[in-house]
Amino acid sequence: MKPSTAGVIILLVVATGAALEYGPATWPKPRTLLGLADDSVPVAAAIGRALHSRSGAVGEVEVVGAEVRLLAGRLRLEVSDEREPGDAKDVAHFHVLAAADGVPSGRLDVCSMGWGATAELRFEDLAEAFAGVAFPPLLSRIKGEPLLEARPFWGDEPWAVNGFRGYVGPVVARGGAIDVASFEDSDFFSEIPGLPDDGRLHLVKAVLLSKGGFWERTIELDGRATAVAAARWSRVPATPAVAMAVRFAVYDQRDKPPAAEARQTALQRLEAREPWLFPADACPVDVMPTVLAEHSYSPLACRNGRLLDCLTACEKGSASYCYSAALDLQSPGSPKPGPEALFLRACRLGFASGCTNAAAGRLLVHEDACALRTFEKICERAGDPWACTMFGGALAKGDGVAKDPARAREVLAKSCSHGADDPACQGAEQILRSLDGTP
Repeated sequence: MKPSTAGVIILLVVATGAALEYGPATWPKPRTLLGLADDSVPVAAAIGRALHSRSGAVGEVEVVGAEVRLLAGRLRLEVSDEREPGDAKDVAHFHVLAAADGVPSGRLDVCSMGWGATAELRFEDLAEAFAGVAFPPLLSRIKGEPLLEARPFWGDEPWAVNGFRGYVGPVVARGGAIDVASFEDSDFFSEIPGLPDDGRLHLVKAVLLSKGGFWERTIELDGRATAVAAARWSRVPATPAVAMAVRFAVYDQRDKPPAAEARQTALQRLEAREPWLFPADACPVDVMPTVLAEHSYSPLACRNGRLLDCLTACEKGSASYCYSAALDLQSPGSPKPGPEALFLRACRLGFASGCTNAAAGRLLVHEDACALRTFEKICERAGDPWACTMFGGALAKGDGVAKDPARAREVLAKSCSHGADDPACQGAEQILRSLDGTP
């Protein structure tokens, strides 16, 4: 999962009102709730465009006036101008009120700001801030799997809200030179006293501010201050320059640690070849859906007894948990074809890397064109780095396909979308060196 590097962002989440379950009949209109300003409609349109650009995960996006509707109307976002005295002329300051059917919560009001020389640029910046930072963990909770670079947590991971299950969004930085990747596994949300345990959806915001060699951490819960305010935080070395890092998380369920025999139960289910998962002999390219969503995953999601949780979520249709379970099972002594079957199910559910891994596993037992057809299509449609490296290598060597060095170079150029440290990129670079005749 690649961290986001979105632009200028300051976000504040505010909870207003009592706990409600919103439905079409009870959802308040923005004109009566916050006051509908003339600028709200173009901002809603900008947010709609930002979300539409992520349609693989979000699905159809509908904008009606100041309201953005998603998931066939189950998730609604309403926009209102909340400009405050002292806001600079080049700042757009809006609130986005979010509510979802079937998810008990307070009214989650995301305060977002965008910068730019023109109103259009400010609105677009604000929309990207909302869609790329605050929205991913919320969408992931509603859909039941990590999407748009969000990560799941059971409650005991470093990045978790301790003791609860939920999702954490990407880390976003502003200011001095910050290695965002160094924050991905950091405990932004540790040691927060007094967290409510009421089954409602809560949104937690962590802000780190550099203070000349150390960080100050402030935590807000549903927009309200907590006991963690300007507290010294030293998990990651601070930059001497002025800088800020922000992260959001959502939670609503207390974690229930798995029983001691949970992992063995999961392995027995795989050995029994349950019909929802088996047979698993289809070619990935023939079963993958039209839409390949922007799934995220956690390599720790299915460790130990969590494997049973992942298997249950996979059966219910979570591509990410299928994928994470397969990764966890790729070790000596694991049931076969457990990983391959789980990768194939992840592929059926729209996880591009699931298709790539299922095809790679198929290479070990089948001598047909399926794997290469899958690599080619996944590279073309999703730009999956390993699919591009595998197909580019075949083109470079003429392995199962006509040798075509020129096309190999074009394909391998897509292998480094996750950065130079990604093994897929390093593999592609090695193939390119062989084409150039260099060691």
